[in-house]
Amino acid sequence: MAAWPVYLACLAYLTTLSLGASVQYSHLRLGRWRRLHHLLFFGTWVATLGAIGWGVWLGAGWWWLPALILPVLALFPTRRASTRSHRVLALIGLVLWAGILAGLNLAG
Repeated sequence: MAAWPVYLACLAYLTTLSLGASVQYSHLRLGRWRRLHHLLFFGTWVATLGAIGWGVWLGAGWWWLPALILPVLALFPTRRASTRSHRVLALIGLVLWAGILAGLNLAG
């Protein structure tokens, strides 16, 4: 399975989204560890760029699929946390990841 970095990048996004939602809806309190969400977001960037690089290095036809999420990741810092636009952006990213994984499975 040569596309494992794409799944890893998706997992990083889902972990970041889950932690953010848990904190926002008061299911979890991070206290001094609130920067953990930001570290996970950075990890999402690293994993996504790594998946793109891996696909380019392999010469795989799917290398561009994880690049579709980059505009969403780039917009997150422009949206204030706990706002509707931040949540909508997270959901748009979730839908994009579903499309990316579906496209990856169709590509073979």
